[in-house]
Amino acid sequence: MMKRPVMNPSFLDDEQPRKRGPSRWRRILALLVRLVKLLFTNVLRRKEAAVRDDVGTPFSRFIRGLLYRLMLVPTVLAVLVGVLVVTATHPKAAPAVVDPVSRGVYYDPIELLSLDNTKLEGWLVPVLDAHRLIIEREDVLHRRYAAVVLVHDFGASRQQVLPLISPLHDAGYVVLAINLRGRGPSASTGSTFGLNEAQDVRAAVELLRRRFPYVDPDAIGVLGIGTGANAALIAAEQDPRISALVLDHPLRQFQDVLNERIGPRHPWLTWVRPFCKWTFEIAYKVNGDDLDLSRFSELMKQKPVLMFDEDGETMSCVKPARIDQIVGFLKKRLVVHKRAVSKLLGRPELNVRVDKVEEAPAPAAAPTQTRTPANGNEPSWPPQHSAKDLVEGSTQINR
Repeated sequence: MMKRPVMNPSFLDDEQPRKRGPSRWRRILALLVRLVKLLFTNVLRRKEAAVRDDVGTPFSRFIRGLLYRLMLVPTVLAVLVGVLVVTATHPKAAPAVVDPVSRGVYYDPIELLSLDNTKLEGWLVPVLDAHRLIIEREDVLHRRYAAVVLVHDFGASRQQVLPLISPLHDAGYVVLAINLRGRGPSASTGSTFGLNEAQDVRAAVELLRRRFPYVDPDAIGVLGIGTGANAALIAAEQDPRISALVLDHPLRQFQDVLNERIGPRHPWLTWVRPFCKWTFEIAYKVNGDDLDLSRFSELMKQKPVLMFDEDGETMSCVKPARIDQIVGFLKKRLVVHKRAVSKLLGRPELNVRVDKVEEAPAPAAAPTQTRTPANGNEPSWPPQHSAKDLVEGSTQINR
């Protein structure tokens, strides 16, 4: 007779406990050991080679292997410096959310090319609007106006100079606010802290001179903030026709750029900064020493310059008190020349308001030729009648 098997649930008690693996620190230590072995491994050795090179003492072999690996240091340093320069010259762009329309000012979006064919964009605010047309009427057709180019700081965009557009427009200036390289259509182009940006400023000035006949080509000023002020200085040095400058905290020397932007800030890595400077100059074909403010001392003596350089203060020009000071400075220093001639009508700009117009004298009457009769009985031609005779004649006809 077959017996039924007895089910014994006690087999669960026979389960073996799980073995704990190595701790996290042991795994990290093992990984470090493997990396060290990999570092001192001759990767050029073929697997089939069975002969071991034991030439020399162990110390000499260690020194020789260490020297081989030190040959990689220049490559690692070049990669490190290249990363530092690229990240420093390509700052992250802030989103553009406002434009002059938000301040109640009409503008025309424009695109232009820098002197090295870098694509740029800007806001052109013409001086003429409905209010000015009503006041000046036909005088606007044969007048020229001064213009101001606004240049933003490193890492910023044209939104930074937006508070200046409306006051300058109300003061009677044509305003052009541009996006420097590294913003807008040229976002992939590296910023050079005002060195190559000077070409962008010169392109904006030339655009106003050539494409807009209502702008006086000899009455164009530039306002720059931070590195934009350095770009304005370099552009004014290369273009003597720029009439006036407003500078807000320009960089004093390239060493400031190395300490704050490009070079590493750790004290134990200061020896890398000279390599960063050389890489920056070679990559962008510039000379960092051109940013030194002392180079422009003679230029600032020859041109009207308003500079804000107070310690502990930034972006002075967008403050209301500074804006009034800037407008007052430009009204005195940036004026339209009387010899400016309008290309629209070809009439000279007089800049004189006529208060009273004198009537021109009436032209002299042409002498009347009369035909003298041959004898005294013939009437003269044309017939000569007095006003009394004409009235009596008309009365008889009415009767």
